[in-house]
Amino acid sequence: MRKFLAAFCLFSLPTAASAQLVPTTQEQAESISVETKAIEGVWDITGAPNNIFCRIERDGDDHAGYCTQFGPERGKVEVEDGRMHLAFGSMALRLVIDGPMQSATRFTGRFTAKIFGVERDAPSALTGTKMTLSDAAPDEGGKAGLLRHLLEEMRQGKPTETFVAAGAAPFAMLEPATLQTLGATAAIIHIGSMFTGKAGSTRAQVYDVEFATGERICAVNQRDDGVLDHFQCI
Repeated sequence: MRKFLAAFCLFSLPTAASAQLVPTTQEQAESISVETKAIEGVWDITGAPNNIFCRIERDGDDHAGYCTQFGPERGKVEVEDGRMHLAFGSMALRLVIDGPMQSATRFTGRFTAKIFGVERDAPSALTGTKMTLSDAAPDEGGKAGLLRHLLEEMRQGKPTETFVAAGAAPFAMLEPATLQTLGATAAIIHIGSMFTGKAGSTRAQVYDVEFATGERICAVNQRDDGVLDHFQCI
């Protein structure tokens, strides 16, 4: 629960740019018809104090979502009556991103926490956009080489990089067995940056990593002294 409370706090901090979401008459009157397959891919959700990146994939007859804000937690994704709905957590604490679709690749909405049945909205409106990715895109984050190196070392089960002390930062290492299943790294595409919550407003660089048989979103930050203080792949 602590992880989800922290996630909600990052979303609920007020900012000068916060805008109240007021549906237009057109949004209220129209319901966008979206095929569920169209939502599969990588999404950039902005508008809160911290933007997040999510990947949505087919999970049997349903869809699952994995977002940088929630670590390895699997979320349930639905599109119903023209609305995008992503839900994470349990009955005690459930975090939801929900709002109307403007098209198959864009929605607006709000972030809500339901704590023991009591709802609390974050103050900012959200906009979610499905990203169009190209492996020819420039590495504006400058960490693609480092990330590839880390993934190969994790594939062998022996990363040699220096990480901050255990417990001081979130690290989500990929197990060698997982990387063997995903197969060779085919492309590493920079998709943006995200605030890590650490002192100094550190931002981690975020990448879409395409493997031979799967995909992950990975965020990494390396301090000026070479020490890694953030790494996660979801």
